[in-house]
Amino acid sequence: MEFKFLSLFSDSTFKYFIIAYMVIALTVWIYTLITDNHSIMDKLWPLLPMFYSFGYLYTAIKSSPGPETDLSRLKIMTFLISLWGLRLAFIFYRRGYYKSDFEDHRWTQVKKRFNYPQEQFKFQIYNFFFMALTQNLILFGYPLPMWYIQTNRQDPFNYLDILILIWFFVFYIIEAVADEQQWKFQSAKYDWIEEQKKGVSKSKYSPEEIKDFKRGFLVKGLFAYSRHPNYFGDICLWWCIYAFTISAHLSSVKFSSLFNYSMLSALLMTILFQLSVRVTERISIKKYPEYKNYQSKVGKIFPTFNPYSHKSD
Repeated sequence: MEFKFLSLFSDSTFKYFIIAYMVIALTVWIYTLITDNHSIMDKLWPLLPMFYSFGYLYTAIKSSPGPETDLSRLKIMTFLISLWGLRLAFIFYRRGYYKSDFEDHRWTQVKKRFNYPQEQFKFQIYNFFFMALTQNLILFGYPLPMWYIQTNRQDPFNYLDILILIWFFVFYIIEAVADEQQWKFQSAKYDWIEEQKKGVSKSKYSPEEIKDFKRGFLVKGLFAYSRHPNYFGDICLWWCIYAFTISAHLSSVKFSSLFNYSMLSALLMTILFQLSVRVTERISIKKYPEYKNYQSKVGKIFPTFNPYSHKSD
């Protein structure tokens, strides 16, 4: 196993990326102390991986011995990460994440658990280590496979790269479709709620749609197979980015070389999403009586083979 993580700290170029990570993490933490708004990381989530990926690509170009150096794999990885980031930034903008007063509703539950603001110390420790350091570390590590590839001997672009590329787009589409299905459902649901408040005699929505709105949560489309299909797509596409470290050394691949330090972020992110779902679903269970039934029949993140039958609700 190639977990030469500590060697990164002695690299004269990589130290600048570490400094950037620490500056961003401390700035984020100080910002939360000043504003008492803890969703700054939501705003930065799509942007920081793009920032780091362009940084890695720039250093690869500057340090390449000549024009014959093949940087196609790194350029493709930068493109894929940017494609992911720009789409997610649009989704976040559409949801209002970039409004100055926006704060994710899950923070309300987290603050209650820590009895915040009555008890400050434990919450601020959590805020510093989990939000400022750990979440930033995940974003810092998302494009880290690029650094691993450019600092080790790599094979030319090959068939495994093409296969990884295809799977990346499969998972990218899954995430995009899930986000769009959820957006359309929630927009229609709240539009119907406004209709009810105004006392509209005949709704523009069908009885089947109204039944879905009354349930409160989406159980159709990709959500019939996974409770969080967007997370499934996101997790898998970042493992695809990591898989490029394998295709880069395909000619000399062995079992131990399948694992290296650049997998840390994908691993942390997989764990983080599990924890995030736990918080989100505590809220959903309280809000929606039928959610427990849905929970028992549909996979949390990884899809189940049998779709949820909403007709049996």
